[in-house]
This record gives sequence, structure tokens and C-alpha cells, in this order.
Amino acid sequence: MALHGTGSSPHTWDGWVEALTDEFRVVRLDMPGFGRALASRVEHSQFLTYDGVGHVPMEEAPEASAADAVAFLSET
Repeated sequence: MALHGTGSSPHTWDGWVEALTDEFRVVRLDMPGFGRALASRVEHSQFLTYDGVGHVPMEEAPEASAADAVAFLSET
């Protein structure tokens, strides 16, 4: 699972994804503000936001973001 830093996007991991996808399942999580456009172009993706949360949902809403990550991984 790869999570980009603030001010970046999941494309941060493009090189790693290309190198690892033949042998591993790679999941890239997207930070708020970058995912809506990307999610519309990526099959089986989800775009989620959390009310009152900024750019670090795993710290600002850890229970909700963890539950959503587990749910997404359980679906695939």
C-alpha cells in the first residue's frame, strides 16, 4: 500500500507500481484534493472525503479512514 505525501498525488508511486505489479498487488491511496479526477479514470477506484478533515485523514479521522481502507481492500 502506497500513500503519497501532502501536496503530491498517487502518481508519486508510478515507477514503483510499474516495477511491482507483475509480482505484487499494489494499492495506492489518494489524499483529498487529488482523487476526484483520477478516480473517474481508474477502474474499480473509489473517491472518499471526510467532513471537516484536511489533507491527513489517517491522522484526523483514523477510525473512519482505517475502516474505509479495510472495506476497500476486502472488496478487491
